[in-house]
Amino acid sequence: MPAEAPRVSLTQMMTGAKDGQWVEVEGLVHSVIESGGNVTLNLAVNDGMISATTVKEEGVGYSRLVDAKVLIRANAAPFSSKNRQMIGVRLFFPTFAGMRIEEPAPPDAFSLPLRPVNQLLRFEPGTVFLHRVHLRGRVTLHSPGAYFAFRMKPEDSAPDH
Repeated sequence: MPAEAPRVSLTQMMTGAKDGQWVEVEGLVHSVIESGGNVTLNLAVNDGMISATTVKEEGVGYSRLVDAKVLIRANAAPFSSKNRQMIGVRLFFPTFAGMRIEEPAPPDAFSLPLRPVNQLLRFEPGTVFLHRVHLRGRVTLHSPGAYFAFRMKPEDSAPDH
């Protein structure tokens, strides 16, 4: 792995110019998928979502990375449709050491302050990444791997200030 790599955006990688090259990407880990001998981190970056895959290492607590801001040095692999249209990019990095945790995730997501649902997804100048939030409500429908429906009662959320 090279000592340095250029920091790039998803948009830059989507041109295909970085295909097969080492790049550096900063993002917020939204989810971790452990499958067989691999681990895939789904990252929110400034201009979209990207997945970064590495070989699973024993003793690494990958689940603690959810909601952490990370810097990953990886190999860029854009992919295209059957019509040769660029439709995405994947990152591949060889080891956990190829990643640096810039801001760790909160140790307990339930210790975060409750947020009212009407304050979610508001425009806030200077916000780069959307972190997890703590809501209280009732799950009314759950379809694993697809979606869930969530209902909040007024008494389940903090007052709107």
